[in-house]
Amino acid sequence: MPLLVPLLEFVQPLDVLLFRPSSLAGWMIAIKTWNKQTSHVEVVSYKSTERIETFTARGTVSQGEDRKSGVQFYGDLASRVDRITYVLRPKREGRANAAYLWALTQAVGQGYDYVGLAVFALAAAQGSATKMHCGEAVTRYLRHADLYPFHHNADADLIAPATFLFSTSFVQYRVMNGNIDPSSGV
Repeated sequence: MPLLVPLLEFVQPLDVLLFRPSSLAGWMIAIKTWNKQTSHVEVVSYKSTERIETFTARGTVSQGEDRKSGVQFYGDLASRVDRITYVLRPKREGRANAAYLWALTQAVGQGYDYVGLAVFALAAAQGSATKMHCGEAVTRYLRHADLYPFHHNADADLIAPATFLFSTSFVQYRVMNGNIDPSSGV
């Protein structure tokens, strides 16, 4: 029997969290990206003994308990653990503080990029320069941490949540009922 660790104890800054769909918009994203287990992505931006924050972009239909939307740091992870399907841990160390500073000074407060969401769905032109969707926000955050899960020339607008599963830059841990088997990483 494997030793299971609660997800909230396991995660660390720069871990990428993939979420299952929980709304109509989420199911539309999952269907479009051919992955019924993934419709949203966030990155752990801060962890202390009292609090875990994530960074992402959320639309109004995917608000958590804190009822914020857009590009933000969110502190409601504990209430959403049951929706997490994977934890992706970078294979190399990144610059978490640099990414946090970039997000705080240049990204937080931007709106949710519904056009950008359509861009990855339609593989069309670029989305908004002043808004982001979740895949785009997390990709840009990781790039500011000097982590490049996708080619550096790949437009972050084109990165869907499920795309993170295809990156070889992470060790993947499957989440079951809010727990992780640390020896299961591939």
